[in-house]
Amino acid sequence: MDDNALIRHQEELLAQAQTQGIAPLAYHNLQKTGQLNLLKPNVRTIFEQAFYRTLASNLVSLQALRELAQELGPREIPAIVLKGPALIELVYKHPALRPMTDIDLLVRPADLARLGSVLRSMGYQHVHLYPELFQRGSTVLDLHTDPINQSRITSRGQAVQFTPACLWRNSVPLPGFTPLRMLDLPDQILTLSVHALKHGFQQDIWLVDIARCLEQVEDWQAFYDRAHKTRTTHILELVFWMLRQRLCLNLPKKKRSLTPAYRPGILERLLLETASQPGTPQLLEPLFFYRAIPGLSEKVRYLLEFAFPQPHILHQITGL
Repeated sequence: MDDNALIRHQEELLAQAQTQGIAPLAYHNLQKTGQLNLLKPNVRTIFEQAFYRTLASNLVSLQALRELAQELGPREIPAIVLKGPALIELVYKHPALRPMTDIDLLVRPADLARLGSVLRSMGYQHVHLYPELFQRGSTVLDLHTDPINQSRITSRGQAVQFTPACLWRNSVPLPGFTPLRMLDLPDQILTLSVHALKHGFQQDIWLVDIARCLEQVEDWQAFYDRAHKTRTTHILELVFWMLRQRLCLNLPKKKRSLTPAYRPGILERLLLETASQPGTPQLLEPLFFYRAIPGLSEKVRYLLEFAFPQPHILHQITGL
């Protein structure tokens, strides 16, 4: 953004940055370009507060993660760190640039009970209604046994095939947090893409995460092969389209040549527009997953599972 446009639209930029989860990153970039002093004092102060609040919060969370790593090592309980902390290490390289609301951990089902015992011994407590959510002070740990929550909708595994064994085999060490691990780059991008789809691409920070990870891809053929193997190619094409529409980013032609040009249909564009509104039921996932699931009976099963949640899931959603 040039200086004149920044001066004219600074309040709008601030509001959008806060809504989209990128205020700390915007502050950092404005500081790097020397444009921070062009902002009104009150606008600059709010940006600065967002940066340092995120820094303080993330330092607490990362320290809690280090403490957990020290506890899990001797007990030989493996865990994969998803999203926030892994992305800070992988692409952001600064704890203030990527806000985190919680820490997501992927664990094997056989280790779930043992990990819960360790967390309770460390002072964590269950969050009401959510048996796999633990909290201690401001730190929240969310435990998963698969990256797409098949415990809620089993049929998701028919549409998107992230085999837990493959995720664990492909995972790599998370530097500074031994023995914790993180997903390798292709799985990182593809799981982030599915997560963004599930939540209707409501926040630009999710697209920024993906864009920054894509910058590090070297073997694009292997990356697309992984997308085909996990049945996420169509979702990835939608992500590329969203990167163009929302962030004005284009992949280099050489990289785009491996995937066909994609433009959402009228229904998909309508769902994308409505999905961005807070509180709107997310229908992008059922549309894309329904198309990906082979066989009519499996498609119907998925729709029924999506439309009629299991009683304990409905209890979590409604509190009733």
